[in-house]
Amino acid sequence: MKNKNNNQRKIIAFLVVLIIILFSLFYLKNSLPNLVLNNETYSANALNFTVNVPSNFSASDTGITLILKNDKGEISIIRNGTQYKDLKSYLSAQDLDLDYVVQGMTEIKINGSSAISRTEITGGKNLKLYYIYAPNSVYILSTSSEDLYDELDQIAASFKYTGD
Repeated sequence: MKNKNNNQRKIIAFLVVLIIILFSLFYLKNSLPNLVLNNETYSANALNFTVNVPSNFSASDTGITLILKNDKGEISIIRNGTQYKDLKSYLSAQDLDLDYVVQGMTEIKINGSSAISRTEITGGKNLKLYYIYAPNSVYILSTSSEDLYDELDQIAASFKYTGD
């Protein structure tokens, strides 16, 4: 019986996340994002953040993801909606539902926001990620290219939430 309740909770959590994603896709599709370059500062207005990006990157804003590319690989920045009131609760729930191994984890502050940097192994790939908490949102900055770990660190350190 306990296992059945756990499965029901996972299904309900999945459906809630799916509804949030679909709503976000509809909303963002109808309000095209503005991506502004100003002295290497990218402002993703629809996603409510700015980051400083090295000049050797190109940027592509899909409305739900900012993808930064260069010849070494890519860094993605996404925003997930959340009902959790803190980053640890969000990650605890996510860690139960997803299949990956967390290697190293460091709690930090980035421009006043709670953040966690960690490495994960999923599907045989090593990922470096930053999870940054903002009201009702978690921003995830990530790369699978070890050659971009230093750039990811710099970009994450410059992250600024611009919402209310």
